[in-house]
Amino acid sequence: MRSPTPGPSPLPRAFTALGAALGIVLVAGCSSTPERLAPQEPTGSGLAIADTHVHAIERAGPSGGIVLATHDGLWAVDGNQLSQVGPQIDLMGFTVLNESTYRASGHPGPGVELAEPVGLIETNDAGRTWSALSRAGESDFHLLDGNDTVTVGFDGTVRSSTDGQTWQDAATPEDLIDLALRPAGGELLASTASGLQRSPKAGNRWEPVPSAPP
Repeated sequence: MRSPTPGPSPLPRAFTALGAALGIVLVAGCSSTPERLAPQEPTGSGLAIADTHVHAIERAGPSGGIVLATHDGLWAVDGNQLSQVGPQIDLMGFTVLNESTYRASGHPGPGVELAEPVGLIETNDAGRTWSALSRAGESDFHLLDGNDTVTVGFDGTVRSSTDGQTWQDAATPEDLIDLALRPAGGELLASTASGLQRSPKAGNRWEPVPSAPP
């Protein structure tokens, strides 16, 4: 999903990615005088950002802008403006592989010719068009993360795929909340109701992270 950065330990890098995403949410939710993004009428749908809700916030690659995966499709942040990009798809799970390639899952909107649920879909033009990759009509991945090595999703079962086409069932932690891959390789973190878990290879087995807070 992101280019790997050097460092002594893989766990701090993963925490950095999780912390950055959480920081965006906390700043937006807790600041006493937040800078509000001006609603921008999207092209085509007639929706405004106030009409929907956000499932994921991502940066479109190391040098890209912020994109919002929402109940009604993808939105891009440009300065203090928001604009809708591409078709109206309920993007329940969403991950960025690079500046123009994203993967997602969820449900098709009105007039969108994708299966219900969509399975794993991909865009190579930054969200303008989407195509089905696999598990169409089978999976609604509410959790999704990916990098150049592997894509991991949760649709009731944790599953992993190295090519976006064929999937391996993995062990699923109890009371799973969220998943996060390292920027490279298959090491996977899972937040759960009982604490942070770590898998060395895309969910093949899990072990608790003793130093992590509950």
